[in-house]
Amino acid sequence: MADGKRVSPRLAKAGIALYLLFCLVLFVLVRFPYDTFRGRLEGTMSSLIGRPVALGHISSSLPFGLKVEGVSIGENPFARELRIRPGLFSLLSGSLDLDMEALFPSGSLSGSVCTPFDAAGESLSVSARMDNLDSQAFQPLFPTGTGPRGPVTGTIDISRPNASFREMEGRVDIVWKDGYLPIPHSQLSLPLPLDGIQFKTLEVESVMERGLVTLKRVDLAGDISGTVTGSVRIMEPLSRSRLNLTGEVGLPPDLALLLGSQAGSPTERMRFSLRGTLDRPRFRLLNR
Repeated sequence: MADGKRVSPRLAKAGIALYLLFCLVLFVLVRFPYDTFRGRLEGTMSSLIGRPVALGHISSSLPFGLKVEGVSIGENPFARELRIRPGLFSLLSGSLDLDMEALFPSGSLSGSVCTPFDAAGESLSVSARMDNLDSQAFQPLFPTGTGPRGPVTGTIDISRPNASFREMEGRVDIVWKDGYLPIPHSQLSLPLPLDGIQFKTLEVESVMERGLVTLKRVDLAGDISGTVTGSVRIMEPLSRSRLNLTGEVGLPPDLALLLGSQAGSPTERMRFSLRGTLDRPRFRLLNR
């Protein structure tokens, strides 16, 4: 009878394996170095966008996740909550692989980050997807007093083998609908009385190779419509990145007439160039 009740060796091994896995998960949740992790994650995110990123309180979120209560860029709030699921086995191998989801009042932003754990941000791979994300979430990336509007959908895939922005590669594809893009007149002097551009649709397709961003397609539709092509050479700091862009823009009749002879007829598209750097762009009409 005793032999008939003996536990199968295979079942016993499975039970031991489950117990060890439970102990591992419990150990990670209880003993995980949250303060060290916060510093590394802040450094990685700050390095990626070129602005200081601050994370709120970090706590565990069962079964394998972490929760960050508040994310700020500079001194401006960004997301009210950030959910992170680290790859446990990647941590054991010295790599920091994270699945992330940022929560906003409207829309969503999700993605993944991969970087060495002992040198966060040195090499980096980032993938993100936006789904009807309110562009006001990116207010911290714009000058004070200006704010974008409208939902953004699209994908971002960026990687770099070292800490240099000049080695970045990747692709960005976005569709921005019913939007408003502010124009900082303190940086860009335009011959038009505009504080910003309101549009129905803005579509962007771009690729990046060794720090050179090539705009394959930029189409703007609305009262102001147009196209842009060219490239942006990424420099450090990012504000010194060099612009080499040209395009055509069609204006409403009232704005076109304000330009007089520069516009030709109200229905004519005007060609322009945009040179200089991100912090000191130079706009010029080409068909005067």
